[in-house]
Amino acid sequence: MTMARSAAAQKQTHFSLPYKEKWMPVLTRLLLIAVLVFVVWSIWQWVQDPASLPLKNINVEGDLARLQKSDLQQVMQPYTHRGFFTLDVNSLQEKLEQLPWVERATVRRIWRDTLNVHVTEQRAVAYWGADAFLNQSGDVFTPIEKVEAQSLPVLHGPDGHEAQVLQLYKTMNLMLESIGQAVQALDMDARRAWHLQLTNSISIELGRINMRARLQRFIQAYPVVLAYAAERIESIDLRYSNGFSVRWKLENSHGQAS
Repeated sequence: MTMARSAAAQKQTHFSLPYKEKWMPVLTRLLLIAVLVFVVWSIWQWVQDPASLPLKNINVEGDLARLQKSDLQQVMQPYTHRGFFTLDVNSLQEKLEQLPWVERATVRRIWRDTLNVHVTEQRAVAYWGADAFLNQSGDVFTPIEKVEAQSLPVLHGPDGHEAQVLQLYKTMNLMLESIGQAVQALDMDARRAWHLQLTNSISIELGRINMRARLQRFIQAYPVVLAYAAERIESIDLRYSNGFSVRWKLENSHGQAS
């Protein structure tokens, strides 16, 4: 009898859920997933609509001397009609930095309707050839319009050597301060030989090696044997191991150098 009751009890504990109750949790989860997908899709559509959060304020910052605001506005114009989230700040930054006088641009979104643009203008420290300029980092930039900057030195060299030429220019300028001179022009030719012109118009041949040592030799001799006749000197060749040669300007019939 005991075994019969136990078997009957076990039979009573095993039963099957109705079909509807069995699938109810699955259907509930699927419905929740569908609602979640719809909500995410709706938010995405709202974000992608420029009219949802239109830009109302564009702030341009930076010390602008050569840059024209009209040039900046022309670049930013296609972006101003985009929404707060849809505006591609990286693309706008790249476009701004393609302007010749822009060294660096930073574009930031400020919640909820403001775009902040900070522009760092190129600062020319020298001419590079006839039409281009070098900035303080040795990067070349070429303005579309012709720009005159008479006080800048003229540097030149093979492509890819801009930073090297600029660095030697800075070094030589510091060296020449002791004799009251400065570099007016510095050129590295295709053979990697260096040619220098001072602010008093004297041209100096430095050659391809030991440029600093050779210039130092000139600096030591200048106040002793050259300064008194500087106006009559056309060029100086320092490509000698222990000395230099001087080429004098030709004198006209009145005894004046020409």
